[in-house]
Amino acid sequence: MQILVSDDEKPIAELLSSVCARGGHRVAIETSPEGVLAYLGRHALDLLIVDLDMPGPAGLGLVRAARALQSDLPIVAMTTQLKRYLPEDVVAAGAIDLLCKPFSMDDLAIRLALLEERLRFVQDLALETGAAAARRRRELAPAAEPPAGRPARPVLLFDRLREQRRGAA
Repeated sequence: MQILVSDDEKPIAELLSSVCARGGHRVAIETSPEGVLAYLGRHALDLLIVDLDMPGPAGLGLVRAARALQSDLPIVAMTTQLKRYLPEDVVAAGAIDLLCKPFSMDDLAIRLALLEERLRFVQDLALETGAAAARRRRELAPAAEPPAGRPARPVLLFDRLREQRRGAA
């Protein structure tokens, strides 16, 4: 996958980049919100990992701006301020997941693996044609309202990880 890691603290961005690179991914680093948006304007990506706490026009506005530039781009946001950035608000702005700093590099590696699986699935789905493909796309389309017994908020990757860990225990 082609990944852009963005954090105003360069050592953190480099650490995250090294974890991504160890997984075989191509990684670029930007240390400012303006750099992120400029990079997104020039390059197609498979994943953006972005710190919400950078100075300047960052936070949820940066997630929205990134989503506007590349509408299908998976965005994983990071923050130290969970009271300021609720997971539901981050997902509503366009991210697919929220990491609370500090987090383990193993958690990042697991998320990358899940995102790789998602990317392969989306690519396979795009290659399917015919009535079966149309039916599958309809089945996978988000419902207007959550099914009975399901939460109204989006299920984040960390929710899936928590469920997998409970199942393995």
